[in-house]
Amino acid sequence: MSVAKTRLLRLVLVLLVACPAFTIRVAAQPVWSADGRHLYFEGVVYERDGETGALTAKQRLAAEGAARVLAASPDGTNAYGQEDEHDPVGIHTWRRDPATGLHTLEQEIPDVTVTSIAVSPDGRNLYAGARDEQVLVFDRDQNRGALTPIGSAGVLGRVVYLVFDPGGQHLYVGSVVEGTRPALPRSRLVHFLRDRVTGALSAGDLVELPHPHLAAQNGPRAIMDPDGSIFYDVRSLIRTYVAARDPIDGTLTWLETLSRGVSAMSPDGLHLYGTFGRRIQRMLSQDLLREPEDLALLPPVTRFPPAALSMSPDGRHLYATEARGDAVRVLQRDASSGGLSDLAVAACTVVGTGAVNRNDFVKLENSGLYWHLVDLVWIFIFPLYYLLL
Repeated sequence: MSVAKTRLLRLVLVLLVACPAFTIRVAAQPVWSADGRHLYFEGVVYERDGETGALTAKQRLAAEGAARVLAASPDGTNAYGQEDEHDPVGIHTWRRDPATGLHTLEQEIPDVTVTSIAVSPDGRNLYAGARDEQVLVFDRDQNRGALTPIGSAGVLGRVVYLVFDPGGQHLYVGSVVEGTRPALPRSRLVHFLRDRVTGALSAGDLVELPHPHLAAQNGPRAIMDPDGSIFYDVRSLIRTYVAARDPIDGTLTWLETLSRGVSAMSPDGLHLYGTFGRRIQRMLSQDLLREPEDLALLPPVTRFPPAALSMSPDGRHLYATEARGDAVRVLQRDASSGGLSDLAVAACTVVGTGAVNRNDFVKLENSGLYWHLVDLVWIFIFPLYYLLL
């Protein structure tokens, strides 16, 4: 090998090592208040216009850090989550004023690290998935929303989702068990029976998954249709397990595996929505084997495709959140057909805090691209030009 080729090879290796690695930040799942007036996303409370679907930033829950709301009470008086998603210690209870939409911190339970929260449909109990392989059980004061610990139930692995049936008697807990190699974790699903008087959980029954593997960072999660007859275990953007659920004993029977993810469901349970790149796809719950229909191509208002879809409780609007940044696109939805309105750039509403912080850093990172261009010129182009001459 010639000296010039050797030098060029060394330069290429140095370039590969020196190039910064870009990491994709997993977006939080949006949470709705019970009346659909407020959306919690990335530590900000947004007020929703019921007619147009437009979102207006109402309040930031934490003065410092990036708060994360994991659940809202069914009576609409409380939101539960963490004050700082980067240091997720403690369960915070915010009290919501339905008239003004303002939230005040009601309670903080320290020394508890949770990954997911679910409030029972009757609002009497709160269940939190802890990182120490437990489901913590709390009694909830239905006047103030304050929590009192009353017990726990063991779960193997890190809890990633908690889903109730409509009646509140069955709790489904998804967890991830790290294997011998971190890149190959295994997923588990446990079914608990809940005592609707005391809130206690019975011994959990392990539900066998069709393929117990975790396919993506921002999963898994679960969706149940309004009558509780169909259970969707969403492994990733390209994998969903569909099960029929017995309404009496709550057992699951796996029906099929979809080669696509399900991100949102209409309130009537007839239409399912997922994303493929920048495309939003619609599926019919009664005919899941049919190829999904591409409704529209999201305009490139921002750099990253949507990470999650969220349906307003009334089903009139669909919201697409980004995998990076704090942008939310608002889409009009036809309640009868499930179709989406024209997705021209003018029809999309992008909301954000505007200020540069660790929760909204896209503007700062874009300005840093200039220095990457400088690196490209002086590390690669100039030496290559020297070697060629």
